[in-house]
Amino acid sequence: MASAGDCERELERLRKTVEELTKEVERLSGVSATEAERRLLEYLHRTGGWFDLDEASRELGLPHETVMAAARSLASKGALILVEGGA
Repeated sequence: MASAGDCERELERLRKTVEELTKEVERLSGVSATEAERRLLEYLHRTGGWFDLDEASRELGLPHETVMAAARSLASKGALILVEGGA
């Protein structure tokens, strides 16, 4: 079992990851990370939780990199689970 100190360090690492992903989303798209995440969550709601990167990028009007950065950021926050390489 992980010690409290180990858990604290992992939590801090995850916070930094979220911050880095947020900055990357904004840099890549010129759209705030919150806006890209909001658009992706709305898209996922409309599609029943599934997305194809090409289709999502086209429909959201965002580059592939921005969609993936938003998805990874949401996943790091526990808002979704990424499963890559689906059929």
